[in-house]
Amino acid sequence: MTGEDWTELGLAPTADHREIRKAYARRLKTIDPEADPDAFIRLRTARDRALSQDPDRQFAVTGARTDAEAAMGVGNGEAPDADPNLEPAADAEVQPAAAPDTSEEAPPEPVLLAAPFQRIESLLFDPDVRPDPIELQQIVTEILADPALERIDIAQWVEGFLADTIVRGTPLSDPMIDPAAAHFGWGQDGNQISRPPIIDWILQRREDSIFEAGLIAGSPEYATILHALRAPPPTQLGERQVRRQSVRVEYLLSYFQTLHPTMLATLDQQSIQFWSDRFVAEGAGNGFARKLREWEKDRIWKRGLWPVERRGDWLIALCIFLMPYLFAWALLRPGYSRVARFVGFGWMILVVAAMLTNPDKPSELKEAPALDLERTRLVSSEHDLPPLLSDYAGPELTLGAMKTRNKPLHDLLVQRWTALRAGDRRTWDLERSVRETLNDALGAGLRGGEYDIHRRFWQFRVDRARTFQQEDAAKCDAFLEGTLPGQVFPPEIEEERRALVREVLLRPLSNAPPRRTGTYRIPGSVVADARALSKLGAPRFDAALERRGTAAEHCAVGIALIEAAISAPRKVGRTLLKDMSSAL
Repeated sequence: MTGEDWTELGLAPTADHREIRKAYARRLKTIDPEADPDAFIRLRTARDRALSQDPDRQFAVTGARTDAEAAMGVGNGEAPDADPNLEPAADAEVQPAAAPDTSEEAPPEPVLLAAPFQRIESLLFDPDVRPDPIELQQIVTEILADPALERIDIAQWVEGFLADTIVRGTPLSDPMIDPAAAHFGWGQDGNQISRPPIIDWILQRREDSIFEAGLIAGSPEYATILHALRAPPPTQLGERQVRRQSVRVEYLLSYFQTLHPTMLATLDQQSIQFWSDRFVAEGAGNGFARKLREWEKDRIWKRGLWPVERRGDWLIALCIFLMPYLFAWALLRPGYSRVARFVGFGWMILVVAAMLTNPDKPSELKEAPALDLERTRLVSSEHDLPPLLSDYAGPELTLGAMKTRNKPLHDLLVQRWTALRAGDRRTWDLERSVRETLNDALGAGLRGGEYDIHRRFWQFRVDRARTFQQEDAAKCDAFLEGTLPGQVFPPEIEEERRALVREVLLRPLSNAPPRRTGTYRIPGSVVADARALSKLGAPRFDAALERRGTAAEHCAVGIALIEAAISAPRKVGRTLLKDMSSAL
C-alpha cells in the first residue's frame, strides 16, 4: 500500500474498512468508467490494497510536496461541487514500513441476487400484492449491505434502480427513501446543481411524505379528500356532494402546488382533470351561485388545514343557547312593566344586531394562496418562459436576449416547452424542466468556457469562501469540499452570482464542453505561491493539503490555491483554470 493509493482514495492512512469503503464510494461518483477506464482501475486497485493491508502497519511520509491535485466545485445549487483530491509530488517519497502480502489469490467478485429487486417490483407494481412498508425497508437495507456494491458499475446501477423505482412507485415507495438516501449520501452535500433532478425530486418527496403523515393524522376531512383524489374521478357522486367538496379540493390542490409539489404526482391525473374542469364550470356559473362559492372559498381559505378549535363545557354552551329564551319568557310573565320589557327585548335585539354586523375576526391561518388551475396551463413560450428565466438569474436574463446571443439554448428551451404543451403538462412541469436545462447549460458553460469566464468563476468561488471564513472556519472548509447545504450569501455576492450565471448562459459554446474529470494537477510554482499566500508556513500548509490540521487551515489552503491559480501567468493559468473547471 503506497501513499499514492491513499491519495487515489482521498483518505488518510487508516485500517478502518468502513471508512475505506466510504472514501471509495465518494470517489466513484467523480469517475466515468467508460470515459476514463484507467482512473477506475487505479481507484479499484487502491481500494483492494487498502482493504488487504495489515491493520498494524504504520506509514512514514518524507520529502517536500511540490505538486497538488484539488477539485473544487461551486455549491449552493449553481454548479456541481467535487471533493478536493490531493496527489503527492513526483519527488516525494512515500514509504510503507512493510509491504502488503499479495501472494494470496483475490476472492471472486460478488454478484447481486435478483430476488430482492423482483420482490420490490412485485410489492410496488403488482395490483394483487399489498405492499408492506417494513418489508420494503428491510429489502432495501439488504440490497445496500450486499458486498457486490463495492463494484462501481453495480453501485451505480443499484443507485439508478432505487431512484427510478422510488419515483415510479410514489407514494408506496416512500419507505425506501431514507435507507437509500443515507447509503448514497443524497442531500448530504452542497452539489445541488450537479445532483440529478431525480434526486432533488426524491428529497422533496421525503419532506412531503412527512407532511402527508401529519395531514392524515391531524385532519380527517382532508385525509378523506386526499384518498378520493388518488382514486378515479367521482362520477358516482351527486351534484350536491360534488359542489360541497369542490372548494375543499381546490384548496388542497393549491396547498400541494405551493408547498408540497410531489404530492401532485401521487394523485390520479384523471381525477385532477375532472376537478379542474369542475372549478372552471363553477366559476362561470350564475351570479348567485358564483357569489355563494366565493363566500365558501373565502371561508375555507381562512380556516386552513388545521383550524384552531375552541372547545367549552357542554353545560355552559347549553345555558348560553337557552338564555335568550329564558330571559324572554321571564319578561313576558305578569308583574313586569312595559318599560322593563322594552328595555329587555331592546337589549336582546341590540346584541343580535351587533353579532350580525360585527362577525368574529377570521382565523389568521391562511395556509396557501388561491389556485386557479386554468392558470397552470401552458399558454405560449413567450408568456411562460420569461418569468422562469428571471427567477433563475434575474430580470436581465430575457428570452429575447437569449435568442440573440445564445440561440441554441433558446431553441432547446422552446423545444422543451413545445413537448410539454403537446402533452398538456402544467406550469410546475415546465419549471422543473427549465431549471434542469439551465443547470446543464450552466455546468457545460463553466467547463467549456473561455479564460475570462474561468477567472470570474473561481474569483467568485473565493469571494463566497471568504464570507464563510469570516463567520466560521468549519463552514468555509465544508463549502470548499462541497458538503455545506443551505447556503445564504449577502446581497452583493448573490448579485455577483446572478451576473456570472447570465454571462455563462448568454455565451454559446464554440465547441462541445469537455467531460467531467475527477482530478487535475496543479504546477509546483502555483503550489509555492499558494503556500506563501496562506501564511501558514510550509509544515502546516503541507499538513493541510493532506487534510490534517484544523478547519481554519484547510480553509486558508483552499482559498490560497484558488487565488494562486487565478494570479498565475496567463499561459499557466489558462491551462490550470481550464483543468480545474473541467471538474465542474
